[in-house]
Amino acid sequence: MLRGLCVGLENIRLLDTVTQGRAWQNTCRDFFDATGINITAADTLGKVVAKASHDVEVCRLVVSTGNGKKICGSCHEEGLAVASDSGRPTIAACPVGLSYFITPLVVDETIAGYLLGAAFLLGKGRERLVRGLIELGLDAQTSRLAAAHVPRWGRKQANAVAVLIGQQISSQLAKNFHQQMLARRLSEMTRLYEAGKGFTSTLDLDQLVELTMDLALDVLPAEGGSVMLLDDSGKYLKIGAARGISKEIKATAIAVGDGVAGWVAIHGQPLLLKGDVHDPRFKSLAPRPIINSAISVPLRLEGKTIGVLNVNNTAAAPTLTEDDLKVLSLFAERASMAIENAKLYRVAQERIAELSHLNELGKALNSTLNVRDIIRLACNVLDKSIDFDVGGILLGDGRKAICLVASKPCGESQIKSTIAEMSGTSSAAAAAREGYQASVVVGKQNVKKRSTGRLLSRLRCPLQVKDDHIGTIFVSSTKSRAFDENHMRTLSMLASQVAVSLENAQLYENLRDNYAATIAALSATIDAKDHYTRGHSDRVMEYATAIAEALELPEDALETMRFAGLLHDIGKIGVSEAILLKPSKLSMEEFEVIKTHAVLGASIVEQIDFLNKLTPIILHHHERYGGGGYPDGLRGDDIPLLARVLAVADSYEAMTSERAYRPALTKDQAIQELRRCSGEQFDPMIVEIFLSILEAEGKRREKVATVPQIGLGHTHA
Repeated sequence: MLRGLCVGLENIRLLDTVTQGRAWQNTCRDFFDATGINITAADTLGKVVAKASHDVEVCRLVVSTGNGKKICGSCHEEGLAVASDSGRPTIAACPVGLSYFITPLVVDETIAGYLLGAAFLLGKGRERLVRGLIELGLDAQTSRLAAAHVPRWGRKQANAVAVLIGQQISSQLAKNFHQQMLARRLSEMTRLYEAGKGFTSTLDLDQLVELTMDLALDVLPAEGGSVMLLDDSGKYLKIGAARGISKEIKATAIAVGDGVAGWVAIHGQPLLLKGDVHDPRFKSLAPRPIINSAISVPLRLEGKTIGVLNVNNTAAAPTLTEDDLKVLSLFAERASMAIENAKLYRVAQERIAELSHLNELGKALNSTLNVRDIIRLACNVLDKSIDFDVGGILLGDGRKAICLVASKPCGESQIKSTIAEMSGTSSAAAAAREGYQASVVVGKQNVKKRSTGRLLSRLRCPLQVKDDHIGTIFVSSTKSRAFDENHMRTLSMLASQVAVSLENAQLYENLRDNYAATIAALSATIDAKDHYTRGHSDRVMEYATAIAEALELPEDALETMRFAGLLHDIGKIGVSEAILLKPSKLSMEEFEVIKTHAVLGASIVEQIDFLNKLTPIILHHHERYGGGGYPDGLRGDDIPLLARVLAVADSYEAMTSERAYRPALTKDQAIQELRRCSGEQFDPMIVEIFLSILEAEGKRREKVATVPQIGLGHTHA
């Protein structure tokens, strides 16, 4: 019978229905035709939604008197209050004597609205009605004629009608409500799925943070919000993306523990605020529209908070609910993983940039033996590689050539005190004054004779050749905890290059050692995404280099093989941990994502001069000798030789390793698999050479140490 949905449902938000008014009107008309009494549908506040009625003469007469409207309104309000308190149908009479019933409509133990049936008499109520009309000032004859047209019901009949109506409508409301809740859940899951696909569209951290904000507002019915990430110190939250927020708030850093976002960050728990937000944890940073509800959820990965996601609605928008909190928490889990991936990718790009700068420096240093030129070149690279305020190079005790890098205006006294501290001598002040006056200044801005904030972070590394200390390279910052181990590694490599250049001793060999150390660090960053593959790249490098040596390849090819072995999986930085660590068989869609790592890895190394020769090796190390591999389906000798070598080394290391989705093969099982796939997947010549290496190694050692690696065929490698 009921073909519509109730409006005004408190605490439960139904999806909008464009047919509400018509459906309720039809409902009221159905019951009006069945009972002959006036039927009115009202929301939880008593506002009329729809009604079906005939012109009741008694009501018309009552309303025409002085207090008639007030009498009618007050009795309905009292009836609604009684029905709301009891949760059951209520039968009452107005002060004049006209009876009515009010039936609460209940869905999941919550009152969703009311149905009112009016204008009937109970028992001998006709005489009471006549007296009431006369008391309002109407004449007796008019009162009796009006009362004669009002239908009379027994109390049991009226109560039965009220209960029946309530049960039928409540039942239909519950059915419609649950159908809409199911539709809503499906819609939420669909939006979360689409959002998850959106996270794979970029690895640029800034773009991803903006995308996260947009996707969050697509997933939830929210008007505005922000994505806040912890800074390097871990003490402050900074807004990376925002919608509907003023510029003043966007530029403000929130201390962890301060305000709602700070509370969420320090406790790692989501928070839902309703009503005009006056929670003591809420801190207003600038004038804003009245907020009727807000949700803040932590961005967490492996038990560590990396930021906070906030959304809110003003008074003009729907109130956010516990359901919205659950949806946003699920969304935040996926967003956290994507943001962490982007951070890892940025770190990898920064490391690659550092390698490029160091490589450029190495080339430049080979072209000069002038000390000041060497220092100038080194300081230019220092300025590109590390974010700092004051830094430079001191030679000897500070009296010799000094290069100062000022990344922002600094006071002269501040610079002298910094040089004094870095030189570490009792005569540092005088030496600093002399050195500063003759210094070479480079950087974003010139040194100014005015003071700035104190330098809170310092990092320095000695310029040392063998046991001789020849100077110091240093950086300092007005920020606390501005530097980390990565900066120390960069500074150390730069110091090593400069020291060797200044002493003119074996520059090339030392540079290559630094490159290899950084590549190894990059390789460790890649392997760290999956604890099952930790050390995988090192072992692949060892196997591949052994094969290349057996092929009697020249030294430069051996070095290329070593670097390719370490970096062959660098493209996995762009693959989600959810896929890399999946403990079961990959779906076709997931395997297609895995396959992109070869192309992504090749595109990364292709941009770097001294690594671009690795491009075809990394790109084609998953090709199959008999064809059908990826990404280009090459076969036979069309596959680069070192890529064929890498394919055998990678697969053997994979097969003899334990993974989340399967145990490791034994050495004999892996050898048998190599033989089986020889000629189809692997170059037969490479397989035979590798097997002879394993055989020789087995004779030399009583026990071969097995290590975790990746499986053949359906492998994530």
